[in-house]
Amino acid sequence: MRYLVRKLSLLLKSPKFFVARAGRKADHLLTLALLRLRSRVARTGKTRDGLVVFILENIGDTIRTSPVLNMIDRRNYVVCTRYNHPIIDMFGFEHVIILNRNPGIFDLLRVLRRLGKKSFASSLVLDHTRSGDFGILASRLLDAKTIISGFGTTVEGDIHTRDIFVDDGETDILTLAKVSIASPIVEVPDIRKEIHITCDETYVDFGDYIGVHIGGFGSVVYPVSRQYPGKSTFALITKLLNEGYKVVITGDKADARDFERFSEILKGHEGFVNLAGRIDVKALGCLMRSLRGYVTPDNGTLHLAQAVGCKRIYAILGPTAPLLVRGRNTNIIRLDLPCSPCLEFIDFPSGCVNPEGQVCMSKLEAEIIFREIKQTL
Repeated sequence: MRYLVRKLSLLLKSPKFFVARAGRKADHLLTLALLRLRSRVARTGKTRDGLVVFILENIGDTIRTSPVLNMIDRRNYVVCTRYNHPIIDMFGFEHVIILNRNPGIFDLLRVLRRLGKKSFASSLVLDHTRSGDFGILASRLLDAKTIISGFGTTVEGDIHTRDIFVDDGETDILTLAKVSIASPIVEVPDIRKEIHITCDETYVDFGDYIGVHIGGFGSVVYPVSRQYPGKSTFALITKLLNEGYKVVITGDKADARDFERFSEILKGHEGFVNLAGRIDVKALGCLMRSLRGYVTPDNGTLHLAQAVGCKRIYAILGPTAPLLVRGRNTNIIRLDLPCSPCLEFIDFPSGCVNPEGQVCMSKLEAEIIFREIKQTL
């Protein structure tokens, strides 16, 4: 019932978005069906070399592949979505093919046009959800000799990894899963998320600021929200400013619009800077490297902060299990509730089971987060 209510809410709120999204999903499912039919054809025995890598998830999960990407020759081909392309671009690969989220028939044609005449010894599918099905099936169509995949895909590759081989006790579990998927062909001596970026002097003056991310996964598209409520975020920022801290906020353009009424109030403080919707992903990484600390819910920004070496990260968690976001210099802030966490590894709930609503976020008071910052910075 809650699922239907969310879908109806989305339809009423954004009918054009809902229809477009439904169309993309239908195109995606039809393309997968066609690929499954083609995958039954026997492979050839032609000589192959080289590697093609499929990464079709969002920014956070793409950052989790960084230990593997750091060890792959930059001359190999990478297939990604336009959502995670800004992250892939930071690694400097020479050949990148950009697809839409939930790739459809035109995306398949784009892959075939670029790669149809290539011969690959291996295809590495680093997605841990069903988005990886497209990568596996497209790899079969490309006649890759060996397809390596794992974790959550419904179609199995030639080498399908379901176990996590390494665990340093600090790196999040999905990063470890991606390293384990790649382990048959890629040796990864350092399993930490790490992105090497060259920054200029633009953000060096933010060394005494605390960054606060004002967005997150709060859309009705998702079964449970990982976004810290706007009113609570406003209360936290106000508390920090009143206590003499300098604060800069980050987020995308939609986040900036949603937070606009709060930012109008906050801009009267001398130590407040609003960069939400005004900088790209690379600039955000450079900013993070300069900050005293960064406060964010479970979001791609959390993983970016870990990967670029942010000095101190405060992860605000509600439904998310700490194992999914743990990392060096990361303080986990959450409430200890019987129903939380409900987001575990690759298991996602159909909705919040608490009759009071998503109290794991709504009852996590700004004062709790402020005390943690004050005690550790």
